[in-house]
Amino acid sequence: MSLLPISRCSSLFHAARSLACRCPRPLASCHCLLSVPSTAPFSSHFLSSSPVVFHSPTTAVTSIHWCHRRAFASQSTPSAPVPNSTNNTPAAAGGGGIGLYQRYEQWLQNYPALYKLHRLTVDGSKWCYSDLKTFFWLAYGLRKGRITLNDLNARELFIYIQAGSQLVKLSLLAALAVLPAGFPLIIISMLVSPKLVLTRHFWTDWQSQQFQMDDLRRNERKLFPRIVDALRQHNPSSAAALAALEQQLPLTVDQLVALQKSANIVPASLDAYTQQHRFFLKRVHNLPFWTTDGALLRHIKLMRLLDARMAADHAEDKVVDKLSVRELQTHLYLRNLNFSRMTVEQMRSALVQWLDHFKNPSSFDPLLYAHTLVLTQANSADLDRWRKKKGPSSSGTATADGTSSTTSSPLHRSSNSNFLQSLDNLEEWKRMGQRSAELAKRSADAVKPMLRKGTAMAAERLKEAGRAVKKATN
Repeated sequence: MSLLPISRCSSLFHAARSLACRCPRPLASCHCLLSVPSTAPFSSHFLSSSPVVFHSPTTAVTSIHWCHRRAFASQSTPSAPVPNSTNNTPAAAGGGGIGLYQRYEQWLQNYPALYKLHRLTVDGSKWCYSDLKTFFWLAYGLRKGRITLNDLNARELFIYIQAGSQLVKLSLLAALAVLPAGFPLIIISMLVSPKLVLTRHFWTDWQSQQFQMDDLRRNERKLFPRIVDALRQHNPSSAAALAALEQQLPLTVDQLVALQKSANIVPASLDAYTQQHRFFLKRVHNLPFWTTDGALLRHIKLMRLLDARMAADHAEDKVVDKLSVRELQTHLYLRNLNFSRMTVEQMRSALVQWLDHFKNPSSFDPLLYAHTLVLTQANSADLDRWRKKKGPSSSGTATADGTSSTTSSPLHRSSNSNFLQSLDNLEEWKRMGQRSAELAKRSADAVKPMLRKGTAMAAERLKEAGRAVKKATN
């Protein structure tokens, strides 16, 4: 096939310049002889200064325009959470003058608590909009067939997975951020219910850690036992093998692979799972309850690709060692690896071990990958406690043939269940009390300076009014 050079006199050059008039890099590349295969318009040569030759005018125009838009959306996304940046000093606008917004920020600096909420709102809105923009450009390219999932790097996959699972909430927050009354509503949401209303973009480091650990503990105590128990009901032949190893939980990845080969404890098709089992899997993987089965399989595929990309990057450049604590916790949370009892070094080691096991996407069955985080972290104590709370029908010990035999009286099981339920309620009320006390303290810290200043101003106005009345009477 003959190659098509681009010259300044050709109509192709003018068409490309009109489409990419706001894009200096592709426009500059039009003055050169470029060389990119028509089958790979997203080659790394596009982002370099090397010459490009296109196979067809259509490929030239669309590739130049699309490559710039994707690069712009990807490069504008911050590599680290924006709300944690240390550069919070407002820059002067308009040459050396200070605008109204900068004066407003300078006035807010007199109240550190309010200024912190303001910075979280502003930086979180920018971060949210940037992730949303990147997600939509990647989704557009995937839908049009201009890129594939294999073309995405680790950071793009990370944004695509995170934004895709919270698309509705992100879109509402991005629309709310541009409304005149949007910022006050976001600030109120930060004080009232940041976990339910807002996304990670508007959380502090402490809030992000606490919210993620709460979800991980909930999954470990409530969802893991249900999934393990549901696996025993799918295949009677594998129920005996799984029941024999329930007392050895959690399993290692090697033990799980050997058990899968010998007894096939995890069915390879979603049709073999009950609707309740599928719902538990979606909740464990932090997907909305309305997610379809196809979306669940797509999420598993994306996670396996992300593991493979990060494993390759870590082998070359040790990217896991360069992650901040918050980024490290987010990566563990995305894989549902409980880090609540880990130090920073243990978290890095756990993530590296996970990536080492799944560096080859084709080595694991998708549904076995989905159950790995459950069977390698579930413990027999939580499973026994859940069965006691569930009722007498499932509170016995498993025999060799996979059946259940009762080991305690119904009265004893009922008392244990009530006692454990009361403990759970006490812990929940204790956590709610601590959160309410902390919220009240933050609100008081934010309001006290304003009340103090308002009281001083009111006293000064009263004094001035008194002096004016006294002067008028004299």
